[in-house]
Amino acid sequence: MSIDEIEAAANRRLFGVGGLSVPATVTLRGGAPIPTRIIIDRDATITDDFGIVLESRCEIGVLTEEVGRVDRGTLIDTGKPDDRWTLLEPIGDDGFEQRWTASRY
Repeated sequence: MSIDEIEAAANRRLFGVGGLSVPATVTLRGGAPIPTRIIIDRDATITDDFGIVLESRCEIGVLTEEVGRVDRGTLIDTGKPDDRWTLLEPIGDDGFEQRWTASRY
């Protein structure tokens, strides 16, 4: 098994039921909702070298093989009240998972 296959399998487990993910729909601009699972951190903090909090933000991870390429303005809805998000800026993409900052929709 190659390292890419190992990483893909680990990401599938992480996003699977019982992992760190929650069910959600991902709607690309102009597209239909895609039911999937996401990883959401509603209170991620960015700190400086001294531990001073510079920013508190929401970060969302989506599994590329389930939703394809997402972009700015993609809507994320967990189905819970006041838990709809729009993607703002990409912060990571390893080819398997795309991570974005998000704001409430």
